[in-house]
This record gives sequence, C-alpha cells and structure tokens, in this order.
Amino acid sequence: MNDNGHQAQTQAEQQHMLRRAEELTRAHDQLHVPDAPDDLPDVSDHLDELARLVQDLSARIRGHAEPGQDAEEPELHEDAAFYWSWAAKRLAHATGLYAAACHNITLIRRSARRHGEHPAHAFIRRGAFAESQQHLTHTRDGLISARAALEIGAERLGESDSRLQAARSRSPHVHGDPAADGSGPVIGSLCSGYGGLDLGVQAALGGTLAWHAEVDPGASRILARHWPGTPNLGDITTVNWADVPEVCGSVTEGGSRSEVTVGVTC
Repeated sequence: MNDNGHQAQTQAEQQHMLRRAEELTRAHDQLHVPDAPDDLPDVSDHLDELARLVQDLSARIRGHAEPGQDAEEPELHEDAAFYWSWAAKRLAHATGLYAAACHNITLIRRSARRHGEHPAHAFIRRGAFAESQQHLTHTRDGLISARAALEIGAERLGESDSRLQAARSRSPHVHGDPAADGSGPVIGSLCSGYGGLDLGVQAALGGTLAWHAEVDPGASRILARHWPGTPNLGDITTVNWADVPEVCGSVTEGGSRSEVTVGVTC
C-alpha cells in the first residue's frame, strides 16, 4: 500500500473511533441518575443501546486482531485493536454496572408492590436505591472513560502516521533498491525487528539497505511494507553468507568506510 493509501486507511479508522466516541457522549448525557426513589428510570432505557455499542466495539476488535496473514498495514491493525479493546473493556464494565443498577431498580419496584411500607423491606429498598445511584454514577464515568480511550486512540493513530511520514521524508532511501544508488553506506540488518534502527541509520547516514534478517512474522510483514524491494534472509543460523551481499565493516568517525552492518544481538 502506498503512502496515500496508508493515510486514507488511518484517517478512516480515526473517523470511526471519533463517531463511536460521540455515541458514547450521547449515551452519557442521556443516562439519568435519580435523586429519589420516586424518580427511578425505566430499566430498559439504555441497556439495549449499551449492549449494541459493546457488540460494535467487539466486532472492531475482531476485525483488527485477526486481519489475516496477508493483510496490509499490520501495525495499524495492532494499534487499532489495542485502542478498541481498551474502550471495550471500559464500556463492558460500565454496561455491567448499569445491569446491576437495573437489577436493583427491579428489586425496589417489586418490593414496593408486594410489601408496601413494611419497615424491613423499606430499609432494604433504601439500601438498594443508594447502591443503584452509585452504579449509575459509575456507569456514566465508565462511558466517559471509554470515550476517552477512543479519542486518545484516534489521536495516537494520527501521531503514528505523522511519525512514519516524517521518517520517510528524512530518509530518501527507505524504499530504495540497494543497487539503484551507490551513495552512502550499504546496510545489512541483523535481527531487524520492525526496522526502527534501520530507519534511524538511513535518516542519519543515507545509503541503501541490502538485506534484513528477521524471523518474527509480524515484524517481517512490517519490514516488507517499508522496504518492499529488500530481501529478508530470515533465520541467520541457516543463511549461506557466501551468497549474501557483503556489508561487513563499520562507518568510521570520518565516514571513510562505505559499508555498515546494523542490528542487535539475538
């Protein structure tokens, strides 16, 4: 996927998060905390809506947590799944509290019909009402917390996209073919991970990346996206190094050497 496609997908995910955040705001504003037992809300007022939102967030998590082995933008899927699941956790907890409040409200009305002003049952109803107030207040707090998770997620996705674009603009050889430009060092990357160190070296020194060596499937997909023309050698213990473009050596302080090996110990 090109840069424009990546940006469009990121923006679409941000917009979806912000739309759901607006729905959570409306649910919060509409949820009433009664001041007295005579002001009890209808138990069915919001339960269906909260359950629908939980179901929607769960679907978003599944879509991003299991995008398929060949899915593009793996890091976007991982980040989005994190923020959707964060919001879903808060929302599910809030929905559970609302269900507990509904149970208490049902108990209060049932007790009032069956037992009237019997002192013992009136005492129980007062306790259930106070607990219902707490549950509904915490439900509202949970909705705000879930909304904040989505708003933070939308902001962070945008920041990640901006950092990626900035790194690419600083490093003109990120997508380069190692044979296409002889300027700067020829770089080989051992135990590459997601390529952060490689980006840093290219941003500082220029040059071209001749190869990666990474076995983790998720990290390998990220490398393939950022450096589509660069081979991934995989497991370094099985590589025939005689067939690999030579990048042994290091850059000296004066920059007189033209080859550098980048990586970390396995």
